[in-house]
Amino acid sequence: MKIQLLLITTFYLISGPVYCLDVTGFPGGHVIIDFKHKINWRSTVYFCKLKPGHQCERIIEARGTELIRDGHKGKFTLIFSDQSLTLIIRTLRVEDTGLYQVGEHSVWNQDINLKLNRDPCCSEMKSVAGSLGQNVTISCSYPEEFERNIKSFYKQNNRSLTEIISTSETDPHQDDRFSISDDVRNKVFSVNINDVREDDGGVYFCAVVKDETEIISHSLFTTIHLQTTEAAQFTTKNPDVPSDTPEPAGFSIATITIIISTTVCVCVALLLVGGFLLIFKIRRNMIQGSAAMNQRSEANNMTSDYENETPQIQNIRMQLVYQNLNTNTNQFDSVYQSLDTNTNQLDSVYQSLDGNIN
Repeated sequence: MKIQLLLITTFYLISGPVYCLDVTGFPGGHVIIDFKHKINWRSTVYFCKLKPGHQCERIIEARGTELIRDGHKGKFTLIFSDQSLTLIIRTLRVEDTGLYQVGEHSVWNQDINLKLNRDPCCSEMKSVAGSLGQNVTISCSYPEEFERNIKSFYKQNNRSLTEIISTSETDPHQDDRFSISDDVRNKVFSVNINDVREDDGGVYFCAVVKDETEIISHSLFTTIHLQTTEAAQFTTKNPDVPSDTPEPAGFSIATITIIISTTVCVCVALLLVGGFLLIFKIRRNMIQGSAAMNQRSEANNMTSDYENETPQIQNIRMQLVYQNLNTNTNQFDSVYQSLDTNTNQLDSVYQSLDGNIN
C-alpha cells in the first residue's frame, strides 16, 4: 500500500497536473485570475514560477490574510474572499511570460501558461475628458480572437481593481449610470457614463474575459485616464504614467485653456503694439519726406522766379553837364544830355551862354 502511494505521488510530481491553462495578457496591462477551487482560509496557498527540472520558484506564500512570502513587492497579489482565491499580476512585461503554478498545499494545484498579445490596438493610453452632469463615451478596440468573449470595464482605486460593468447577462456590477455595448463587426465595445460626477474621474481599463473549466481570467488593457471638467473635450495628451498609477499626471484641461488664452492675448498685444509703432514710423517718414519736398519745391520756385523774372529798368534821367570855359566871354558853355529809358534814345541839348547876350 505504501509502495502504491509512493508510486502515485511520484507519477503526479513527474507528470504534473492534468490541465495547463493558457492565460493571455497585454504589455503594460494586468491579469486577474479567479480560481474555482474552494479554499480553506486556514490552509497555506502558494504561487510559483516553474523552472527547468521541475523546480518551482516560490513567489508568494500566504496563509489566510497573513502574507508569508512576497518576492516581487506587490507585482503579484493573492486575495482570499468567501472561500475563493484570486491572483493579480500587474504591469505585464515580456519577462513575465512562462509557466506558473498555483496551489494549496497537499490539496490541489493548477499550472498556468502566461502569454502576451502584442496587438497594437490594446497597448495604448488614452486621456478622456467628461463634462460634469453630461454624458461621456469611452471606446475600446480588441483583437479578433476575443470577439466572442465577455467584455468588461475596470476602475483602479489605489492598488485595487474593481469591475464596473460587463457584457455578461448575469453581471452583478451593473450601475444605472453605466451602459456597455459591443460592436463585434468592428471589434470595438463602448462604455457610456451618464451624469458624469467628479468622483468618476480616475484610471480605467478595458478588459476581455475567458471562462475556463478551472479558472476565469480577466485580461486588462488600454489604460484610460478620465478627467472630469466643466467643459468636456477630448485631448490628445498621452501622459507617460505607469499603468498602476491611480491618478493621471499632467495639466488639467482648465489649466491648459488658461495658458493658451494668456499666450494668445500676449501675442495679439505684441502684434498691436508692433502695428502702432510701424504706422507711427511710416507717418513720421511721410511727414519728413513731405517737408523736404516742400523745401525743395520752394527753393526750385525761388530759383525759377529769379531766372525768369524780367529785369525792370527804372527811369533814370541822367544829365551830363559839360562846361567849357570860353576865354573870350569868360563864360561856360553847358551841354545837357538826358537819357530817356522808355525810348532808349538819347536827347541832347546844347546851350551856349554868351555873356554878352546874358
